[in-house]
Amino acid sequence: MSAYPLPTPGYLVGTQNWVAQAAHPYNQRKDTLSIDILATEKQRISGRRSDSSYYEYQPFSQGSGETPLYFRLPNQTNTVSWTWTISPSFLNEARISLSKVFRPRSTRFRPWAITVTLGS
Repeated sequence: MSAYPLPTPGYLVGTQNWVAQAAHPYNQRKDTLSIDILATEKQRISGRRSDSSYYEYQPFSQGSGETPLYFRLPNQTNTVSWTWTISPSFLNEARISLSKVFRPRSTRFRPWAITVTLGS
């Protein structure tokens, strides 16, 4: 059974062939937290948190050990909302969210974004 070809003759002979190995660790985590509070019969308060973090180290990014590459991406979203049922046909809701999204330092945007949504 010769499914694979034979190794190249003389491949590991001498010191002219560079062979290296290094660890390539990565860590990914996703978390979700939800809280719901029924304040009164007609009012509800809820909170949500979504966290997604990622870290990776590539030791041979450009084909050599001279230029390793790091990835660190911390992304997070937090939301608090308040819902008030005034009548069966009229509903009021207020929501505020705070998001942390990875952006390179070269951009003109800040890493935190605040969003406020009010509606009825």
